[in-house]
Amino acid sequence: MMNIIVYGKPGCKKCDSAKEKLDKMGLPYEFKFLPALVVWHEGWREDESVALLAESTLRDGDMPIIWINGRFYSYSEAMKDIKEARNAAALYKAPGVSGDEVR
Repeated sequence: MMNIIVYGKPGCKKCDSAKEKLDKMGLPYEFKFLPALVVWHEGWREDESVALLAESTLRDGDMPIIWINGRFYSYSEAMKDIKEARNAAALYKAPGVSGDEVR
């Protein structure tokens, strides 16, 4: 099971697209308002906002930032990795395919 958080803001077309694609894939996710998390606030170390601020800065503010199972991704990276993971899972579960054939 993937743990997914989409960090973005309302009106962001790529953020909306990411949410729509995740909905179509039936993957649960949480949406968080990025601008509120990348400014100093109480608990910024505990809620990992520091890491999110660094990631946002490295990506030059490009949104959304998608967190999957402990790793930050850009929109395109996230969609690619999700698709690959789903394809691998489908192949692994395919009838007539043994575990030895999937590596």
